Amino acid sequence: GAGRPATSASSELSAGSYPFDRSVNTIAEPPLDPLARLAACNESSDASEVDECLSLLAARLDTLSSAATDAARALETLSRHVPCLLAHFKWYIRARAYKLLRRLPSPRALGYCTEYMELSIMHTMSMSDDVHGVHEEREQALKFIRWTMRFEPGLWILGPRVIKGLMAIAEQADDRMRGICLETLCECLVLAPERLWYVGGLRTLTLAALDGPWVVSVTIASALAHVFDNAETRRYVHAGMALGGIVSALTESPGKDQALAERAKIAAFMLTQLLKSWGGLQYFLSDGRRAIRALVEALALADTNAKIILGMLLELFGLSDDFDAVQFEQQPRFDVELLSPFHLPVHAITQQAARTRLLPVDYLRTLLLTVFIEAGLVDALVSASLESPQAEVVDASATLLRWLAQNPRIPLPETHVA
Repeated sequence: GAGRPATSASSELSAGSYPFDRSVNTIAEPPLDPLARLAACNESSDASEVDECLSLLAARLDTLSSAATDAARALETLSRHVPCLLAHFKWYIRARAYKLLRRLPSPRALGYCTEYMELSIMHTMSMSDDVHGVHEEREQALKFIRWTMRFEPGLWILGPRVIKGLMAIAEQADDRMRGICLETLCECLVLAPERLWYVGGLRTLTLAALDGPWVVSVTIASALAHVFDNAETRRYVHAGMALGGIVSALTESPGKDQALAERAKIAAFMLTQLLKSWGGLQYFLSDGRRAIRALVEALALADTNAKIILGMLLELFGLSDDFDAVQFEQQPRFDVELLSPFHLPVHAITQQAARTRLLPVDYLRTLLLTVFIEAGLVDALVSASLESPQAEVVDASATLLRWLAQNPRIPLPETHVA
């Protein structure tokens, strides 16, 4: 045996005679459970691995009805580990994480990481749509925010930081997410106005309403009217400050700027909607009635906005239909169709019945007319009819003066009739 070459032992080991040879004796490890694989993922994990884990988790969530234990385990994994993926370096992983989180029964399971979720949403919403895939991620993040708003306000992922992020997007006229962000802010104003009041979001909404389009303006006007009609939420609207931008759009002359003229029309529509409600009228009666006096003074100046203010007054007093049909049936020169879908009903009350039968709308119009007369409406109409170079303003002012001089449908106090 001494003459055997030294390489014979190594050749035997290479042939598989070594007792711990891995190619022969190693037991193959079973594949990891997909939930365990997802728990091991983090923001720097391989994107394809994470995407596969999320797909397996989504598939398991689709087939949870058979086993309650598996359902609880999958939901636990979803609430504990998926939020960590909102910091992943790939946008489609973050977008898919937002989408999967909406599969939870409620946002209550995310209570441990509410602040982290808000910071992640802020980061997502602050990104520019110019980057590939960012729009889809922002859309999924906003859908997640709106999903939390289905539950009680205490579970919303909608703190001051997130609301400010939505306000920043709403102020960008060219942002594709502007409309849905404004709608979300309006819903927040209706359901939890204290959140919007805390960050000064009401001013953002009013200015955005003036920028249009009309669909956005109608939505914001409806939300404001709802806030005014509720005594509990009316206290969040500060008199003389919240709607200052809307009033100034009518009191400042637009000149030849077409954009400012459109803002004035939208402002007239919003003021008309608010003045048709008791809560809105109460708001304008506060703060020394400065807004009403400002509108009357703007009418007396007989500038470009006088035509729009007159259209608003005709609409408020229920005269727009009659004015358009009688005065301008053939060739209408005065635009009274601006607010046509939102007319108050015109009730033909005779002089005898006016003293015995009055409807709530008549009381509202009586108060409105009294307030405007006390602010100097008659003098303003006379000035507009004498000084305005626009034939439409002259005709409308004269028609409104004639209606006031005759027996109107609206009963007035004796002090104002004289």
